[in-house]
Amino acid sequence: LRPAVLTLNEVDMSATPSLLEDLSTLGLSHGSFFGHVRGLYGNLLASAFPLRSVTQTYLNGGSEVRTRAGVVHRISRGLLSAKLSALGIDFQVAVTHLDHISSRERWTQ
Repeated sequence: LRPAVLTLNEVDMSATPSLLEDLSTLGLSHGSFFGHVRGLYGNLLASAFPLRSVTQTYLNGGSEVRTRAGVVHRISRGLLSAKLSALGIDFQVAVTHLDHISSRERWTQ
């Protein structure tokens, strides 16, 4: 496959620091990463076409879970979007990963 646009979620840039460069060698030379979790974990958008008006949005909501240490932690989510043009057509692409535990939290997001 030779995708013109690729979106990924749950990207861990600490484990794959060269991912954007690697995708560039596959023809997806325009990319953006939104690390909505500690700056290193989040969503990625890669494209063969230039990205314009890239927007990073922290989403409201998110399920709360208790860690092994007993601390309550809210699972944060983000939305990465960009405008692109291809074959004379303007369009917008977005990537997110909504809450997987609670439909109420998905609705909020």
